[in-house]
Amino acid sequence: MKRCLFVDDSSVIRKVAKRILGGSDIIVVEASTGVEATEICADGMPDVIVIDGGLTDVQAVDLIRRIRAMEAPIK
Repeated sequence: MKRCLFVDDSSVIRKVAKRILGGSDIIVVEASTGVEATEICADGMPDVIVIDGGLTDVQAVDLIRRIRAMEAPIK
């Protein structure tokens, strides 16, 4: 199964995404902050990452840079 990390500060959006993507052979992992997303990636890089452009704790582009700088490559 593939893992998708869905990063959004809205619990409603995360719930909808999980419902839509979860029906397939994709495991959806949720994060509500950039810090949480970074911790999840440190434990094991997901196959796909979807990031809300309007996160309140970090700019999406900064989060992408932080994740890309980690040892495990983004697939």
